[in-house]
Amino acid sequence: MANTDRSQNAELEVKQPSKLDIFFRGPWNDFVYKLRFPIIAVFIIWGIIASVYAGQIGPLSSEEEFLPSDHEIQMALNIIQDKFSGGGNDALNVYLFWGISDLNKEGGSHWDAEFIGEAIMDDNFDLSPVDA
Repeated sequence: MANTDRSQNAELEVKQPSKLDIFFRGPWNDFVYKLRFPIIAVFIIWGIIASVYAGQIGPLSSEEEFLPSDHEIQMALNIIQDKFSGGGNDALNVYLFWGISDLNKEGGSHWDAEFIGEAIMDDNFDLSPVDA
């Protein structure tokens, strides 16, 4: 019985190589081994050329246009970008003040950005901690 188990295991262990195994074991391996130095040289030259071109990559100088320049939507987008600023020196400044109960805005316009109004101070405001 032990002999039959060994013979079955031997049959299972012996595996015929596939066509792919035969190809990579034979012709492919011989080809790569014979041309190993030219293959290495080609990859080194390719790496140098790729490095030179990679060094020339920079940020976009202008936004890509996905539509033709005479398309209605693209013309509207160009007008919005070129004619209306979205920040820069026109940034919004926010000031925080404590101890003010209200603002007196009489004598000014709602639409005048320069006219803030006159602060009405809160007499009950105390900046000291509650525990003090």
